[in-house]
Amino acid sequence: MQSDILKHPTWSADGTVCEEGWIGYHGNCYYFHNDTTLNYSDARQRCMSQNAELVSILSEDEYKFLADTRTSRLRLYLP
Repeated sequence: MQSDILKHPTWSADGTVCEEGWIGYHGNCYYFHNDTTLNYSDARQRCMSQNAELVSILSEDEYKFLADTRTSRLRLYLP
């Protein structure tokens, strides 16, 4: 993903450039959505509508990043 084609780019600590609201990690951009009512097909369709794909976790490091990020983002929404 190149910053010159993004409307509001953000850079992660490792230099990954993503659209605002997305989180970069090792060259990939992740978006965390908190709608737990979606089934697999609807979640996949929502991703596709944003030119994205549902995550496929390919390594333990990626799993840890996703788990840690999800936990820290949940804390932001708790009263």
